[in-house]
Amino acid sequence: LLERDRERDHYRLGMKLFEYGTTVLGTMELQREAKSFVEALTKVSGISVHLCVFDGIRSTVVNRTECDGNRANTTVVIEAAPAHCTSTGKAILAFQPPAIIAKIIAQGLMRYTPHTISDSDALSKELALVRERGYAVDDEELSIGIRCVGAPIRNVSGRVFAAVSVSGPTRKVPDSRIAELAELVTHYADAISAQLGYRADAPRIG
Repeated sequence: LLERDRERDHYRLGMKLFEYGTTVLGTMELQREAKSFVEALTKVSGISVHLCVFDGIRSTVVNRTECDGNRANTTVVIEAAPAHCTSTGKAILAFQPPAIIAKIIAQGLMRYTPHTISDSDALSKELALVRERGYAVDDEELSIGIRCVGAPIRNVSGRVFAAVSVSGPTRKVPDSRIAELAELVTHYADAISAQLGYRADAPRIG
């Protein structure tokens, strides 16, 4: 974030801040178009909602919306998370070209909890399941006690570049609620995709 001047004891802004700024600029349209859908999903689900984009390696949270009674409070953040063990990351990664998936696997699948998928074959099977059912689940894979359900967001060309998820403690997101939340998340993810110009019946580009 900061770079030190070697000749003087001074500091200047580093390239990491530039990268973060570029991410923000690239997601301004997404945040603008998704705002009402994210707030609605937060109110309906009653738990936190994360809107994320893919930078080619990580799933980066660009805003977090919390439910406060009848209100949805949104915080703009830039928070990178590994793609292989988050619901948004897996929801995006499942629809990337094989070369991108191979690159992430080659970098190593770090284990964060006993539930983290750290084997390449297991991850490949998990991503195939995500493609089949249209949503991903983080079952305490990044943080113990936290369960998330995420679904992919497509741009006008049909490319999956972002995802939205609901997230909460396991007591609020028990196994018995996953199907209900998956239906909600995929509905709102599809609505955001349509708002961005994506049409399921249109030919995909790229």
